[in-house]
Amino acid sequence: MKFYTFARGLVNIIFKFIYRINVHGKENIPMSEKLIVCSNHHHNLDPVIIGLIFPREVSFMAKKELFENKVLKFILTKMGAFPVDRKESDIKAIKNALRVLKEDGVLGIFPEGTRVEEFNLDNVKSGTALISIRSKSRILPLYVEGTFKFLSKINVYIGEPIDFSEYYDQKLDSETYSKLSKDVLKEIYTINQK
Repeated sequence: MKFYTFARGLVNIIFKFIYRINVHGKENIPMSEKLIVCSNHHHNLDPVIIGLIFPREVSFMAKKELFENKVLKFILTKMGAFPVDRKESDIKAIKNALRVLKEDGVLGIFPEGTRVEEFNLDNVKSGTALISIRSKSRILPLYVEGTFKFLSKINVYIGEPIDFSEYYDQKLDSETYSKLSKDVLKEIYTINQK
């Protein structure tokens, strides 16, 4: 048994006693293509919740600081996560992201780059659209909503995949990547209103 499957099963049992997780729009998940899962990021447990509700294995980009702890580094690496330096353009992280997608995997990204309390378009990182277009992968927007208090309800809203295929094989500037990434963030924050 893979470590990912074992860990997800174990956490799933524990979380059933802690939270009530409701998933809306599960039918929007493509089951066979390479895919980028993009979500808002309000709580440390967001990636855990996404990993639990998602039927496919998700490899997350995670802040490099998490990998400084040896135990956490071991667990994250076994779970398919890889580090990203949020303070500068991290070419290695982008290459790792493209590798996951080249192997028809699922990449998990938080477009805002860090946990945020309120929606602000200026928080978005332009790498979201860049990775989607370079890898020719669709983006699946998710919105996680909840207080994460004991026995509270957590809602996960899954939108329809976003397709940037009209931009494939085009030479785009940083402004265009930024605009497209903002479009993704807007979609994330409006899923639960549809």
